[in-house]
Amino acid sequence: VIQLLGNFQPTHTNMRKKKNIDTTKTLRIFFSSPFNGMEKEREELTKFYFPQIHDMCNNRGYQFIPVDLRWGITKESTSSYQTIAICLNEINRSDIFVGMFGQ
Repeated sequence: VIQLLGNFQPTHTNMRKKKNIDTTKTLRIFFSSPFNGMEKEREELTKFYFPQIHDMCNNRGYQFIPVDLRWGITKESTSSYQTIAICLNEINRSDIFVGMFGQ
């Protein structure tokens, strides 16, 4: 991911208006892995790589928005079978998709 961001130029930006401030460019990266696995890898990503990506984005005038649905899928959503719809919606809103697979 760090190497990908070196020359990243998003095809679109999410524009947000703020009082007396120019709009902010955002970079949303969707991180995907099996819900019941890869916990150690996700923790390393969160603790070590997210701060680096955040700094890299800030230096280029972007706000880094990590999308990790471990933090956003509720029991209520899973019991009403909304998980796939939520995931697809978040993927659609993101600029980059990172899929993690392993054993």
